[in-house]
Amino acid sequence: MSLPIKFTLQSRYEIVKTLGQGGFGITYEVFDSKLEQTVCVKELFISGSSTRGADAIVNSANIGKYTFEYFTERFISEARKLAKFNHPNIVRVLDVFQENNTAYIVMDFAVGSTLKEIVLNEGPFQQEKIIRISLQILSALEIIHKNSILHRDIKPDNLIIDSDDRVVLIDFGSAREFLDNETMAQTTMLTEGYAPIEQYSSRSKMGPYTDLYSLGATMYFAATAIKPITPIDRQNEQFRMCHELNPNISTQLSSAISIAMEIDVENRFKSAIDFRQGLISLSSKKGKGLPIEKEPTERGSSESAKGLQLRFVLAAIAVIILTVSGNLYLDYFNRKSSLSDELIQPKLKSGEVRIGNQVWKIDNLVASNFNNGELIPQAKSMDEWSQAHRDKTPAWCYYDNSASNASSYGKLYNWFAVSDERGLAPSGWRIPAADDWLSVKSEIVTVPNIFGGGRSPDGTFAFQAKKGFWWSSKKENSKNSKFVSLSQNSDTLTLGTVIKGAGLSVRLVKDEFSAKK
Repeated sequence: MSLPIKFTLQSRYEIVKTLGQGGFGITYEVFDSKLEQTVCVKELFISGSSTRGADAIVNSANIGKYTFEYFTERFISEARKLAKFNHPNIVRVLDVFQENNTAYIVMDFAVGSTLKEIVLNEGPFQQEKIIRISLQILSALEIIHKNSILHRDIKPDNLIIDSDDRVVLIDFGSAREFLDNETMAQTTMLTEGYAPIEQYSSRSKMGPYTDLYSLGATMYFAATAIKPITPIDRQNEQFRMCHELNPNISTQLSSAISIAMEIDVENRFKSAIDFRQGLISLSSKKGKGLPIEKEPTERGSSESAKGLQLRFVLAAIAVIILTVSGNLYLDYFNRKSSLSDELIQPKLKSGEVRIGNQVWKIDNLVASNFNNGELIPQAKSMDEWSQAHRDKTPAWCYYDNSASNASSYGKLYNWFAVSDERGLAPSGWRIPAADDWLSVKSEIVTVPNIFGGGRSPDGTFAFQAKKGFWWSSKKENSKNSKFVSLSQNSDTLTLGTVIKGAGLSVRLVKDEFSAKK
């Protein structure tokens, strides 16, 4: 439970808004009336242990044998250590104090966007940018680790990047001291996908390699726009390297990231210096952007074409596992004059457009029933959507689970609804195949307000009003199916494959012409 807006701490720090809440605390945007500047305040508030009374007092139960007072002392001690750091890539600590039966850290308010926000909005980073940002974080970690502190929660949400690509590591609420070669009792707060195997145990040995795994996982997300699977799941599920998901990433960088993400700590980089030297060794000494020598591309392929395709395919949906199907770009054909003279053209209904020898629906599908009248299950929550993915059952949803989006953007369906034998398309209509999209005219996809975005299998929404993603009727394999995508600022459609539990829009087509005049 967050502090209310305008609540004042220390008679000077006025709450502007809550920025987020994690396992160890709540972060606020705050106005410092004394210095007349915006700052960031972290409140010690342990998830599952802390509660707040009506008077804002925090009450916390013990965690195992550790009292809340123990965590408070550590919180304050580590804040004082961090306050001594003067590093451009570490958020600066300005103040620390106790109030409301808990503790608070006051820090600079980092200006910029999180790495997660940038990737979800713009797609995977170029290789040079991944290295440039990673080297900055490794420089910060070298200082932190020398002072026997682990961050323990490096992830895309905790890296703020400004317009000059300067990155700042924030949120040290999970930071803990460590001793080399010793196993210490630790709390098990973690972020799945970015936490190494040792963080799943309260008594595992931790060291610099713990943060390096998390940095490697963050680089993995920056390179692919896909959240890594957990080390627990990796024991039963194949781990795909970055270059397998994004061919613009060299095998050398992909290998460096994989080394950082090794499950066995003995196989990881041992220090920030080791990791940094590994990245620097990949870099050419010429040019500003630390260019990396790429592996030779396949005969007949084009690096520039791949780069263009990846901007649309890999940036599609945060944490969606997709495989680019090749450099297939779809041409538009203007057949209006020639074909309309040759063929008998039935009268179009509202919401339809004629292209070649086909009629397409202009709007995205909003059906709630299969063709036989049976209801398609609606997923009303993130849990229901992800459960449908796990169970491989049909589901549809509104974007952001809000019915107000249906009229403008249609509904999102998973592949299990699209391919269900009861039929998603009404009688006379069908889901377009890849060949159908080859004849698509730009009017089909550039009508305002049809860029309905998409949903990942874990329930995350992305790209509404910015991108459109539509199912093709063809299955690719047991896990993936074909889809087509378009960005609102582009005139090029791209075909790719996406995991079946994703939520994409559906468009309908039918063959309408019957004879020549």
